[in-house]
Amino acid sequence: MKFSILILLLFIGNFASLSAEILSFKSYKVVSRDTLFSISQKFSITTKDIYRWNEKKKKDPRLFVGETLRIPVFKTVAVNKNLNSSGESMSAYSNFKYPLERKSKINLDYSAITYAPHKGILFVNPAKTENVVSIDSGKVVAIDYMDGYGNYIIMQHIGGYYSVYGNLSRVLVIEGQTVSQGARIGNISKEKGLYFQISNKDKPLNPMAVIRNG
Repeated sequence: MKFSILILLLFIGNFASLSAEILSFKSYKVVSRDTLFSISQKFSITTKDIYRWNEKKKKDPRLFVGETLRIPVFKTVAVNKNLNSSGESMSAYSNFKYPLERKSKINLDYSAITYAPHKGILFVNPAKTENVVSIDSGKVVAIDYMDGYGNYIIMQHIGGYYSVYGNLSRVLVIEGQTVSQGARIGNISKEKGLYFQISNKDKPLNPMAVIRNG
């Protein structure tokens, strides 16, 4: 999967504005099992940054073990009266909305057990097509397809939070689009239930512990 951190000026509702500037560049040598998603997560950048500063990836996005990528290093400054003393959005844990328009049972729950980790939750197959909604205001940073997850969307929210919506039969947004909380972003067919994941930067969180039902 692809993943990202905000690097350009972005306004999300009445939340924070973040600005960033490039301080320097570093080189990174691709190793086995790397993906653009995992590399962007590792260096807190967007996959678009990788494309932007590695022209060859625009023509061929495949990664090869041993190839060297140019990684930008950013300095990010946040200004927001809604941030607490630790710099975390005060809206974070209390404001995340349920990712489906109707409550659904869970088929496979979140697990942090090291020998059997499951970083998200898998909802039960819906009886009919179900609408998927954004848990908070944010920006669509990636839309892609991956075996096991089908069509998926990754959204970025203020405070370093990211949400992932997988097994989509239909995607209703485009990359780069800013959406409001509760906006419909995709559909789940009755063949598969929604795969949902939320993290703070590179730390997966138990989704059911941080989202509310309404």
